[in-house]
Amino acid sequence: MPYSEYQPIILNPQLIEIFSRLRISDSEGRVFSNKRRKYRQVEAFSTHMLKLLAEAPEDARLTLVDFACGKSYVSFYVQADKKVKQQNNIEIIGVDEDGGLVTKCNKIAGESGYDNMHFYASSIADFNLVGEEAPFLAYALHACDTASDDAIAKAVEYGSRHILIAPCCASTDIKQIKAPGIKGELSTRLGETVVNSMRGLILEYMGYDVSISEFISQTNTPRNIMIAGHYSGRQNPEAWQKYEALKEMFGVERTPMLEQYLAPRLEQMAR
Repeated sequence: MPYSEYQPIILNPQLIEIFSRLRISDSEGRVFSNKRRKYRQVEAFSTHMLKLLAEAPEDARLTLVDFACGKSYVSFYVQADKKVKQQNNIEIIGVDEDGGLVTKCNKIAGESGYDNMHFYASSIADFNLVGEEAPFLAYALHACDTASDDAIAKAVEYGSRHILIAPCCASTDIKQIKAPGIKGELSTRLGETVVNSMRGLILEYMGYDVSISEFISQTNTPRNIMIAGHYSGRQNPEAWQKYEALKEMFGVERTPMLEQYLAPRLEQMAR
């Protein structure tokens, strides 16, 4: 969809109530001008989630986990979808360290009659999912820096069938990418490309089919990359070899964050 920050956005009727409560739009569904970029990101990201939900068995119990959920725009967008609202087999869980935002999200969910939505104040690393069923989908839209790695690691730990991550900055790992002669914005873009490629390769090694693509135009946001993982159970040793080759190519000396977070599981797989 072509993007223009000057182009007015009128919401579908099913979204007006919740997005006016979230202060993304007015009561008539007109998205506020300073929220148009964010709304387009939420809309584009959510489309991938709704496609996965449409392909899920109708009688299956589906748990969705929103890591670093913030104001939970994505989760509320998905919940407001007409088909999702008609189903009683979907539970949406949001996790964020900001207790104030969590309180607000629980309040909005309660006022909207969304009894299947629950939000918890916790770091991603410390959050424990109750129940024996693996999540159907774990996701994070623009979790900052290492929070994206936290989200991927926790999703793998839970055995999530699907993972959708649109990383924000990755400054912690980017700092150690060595590419002589490449400076400024090009250095940042290369660093993000390398870091996201390494994240994808670790997921492949651990049994996920992975795609890395643009989920929205770069004219909307430079953070427009989505890492999508779909569990197949097929461990891919070649992916680990490529991962190690990338680290060597770009002079990565300190262990990248995702590898650190998944170290116990990786060690177990290597035995």
